Amino acid sequence: MVGHLGDRPLYQRLRQMNNSDATTELTELARQAAWGLMKGGDLDTSGDGRTTLLLRLDILDAATRAGIVIDRAAHGIGLIYTRNELT
Repeated sequence: MVGHLGDRPLYQRLRQMNNSDATTELTELARQAAWGLMKGGDLDTSGDGRTTLLLRLDILDAATRAGIVIDRAAHGIGLIYTRNELT
């Protein structure tokens, strides 16, 4: 899901995108990351699950720095894990 979209790795696709495409891509990654951070999801907060949850938080943070804010309520996304809960 995160990090690889389509038939090429994400870093290769981002290199070939214009700003509009990159914004669209990052917005979708952030939306998916927010879904994956919902409490009660399929990942636990230890081991590999914790690592994956932290990566999803990194994606949301990067999107926020780029001016992309995911409206969780509009997408039906409930409570998500915070970095403090995972570290």
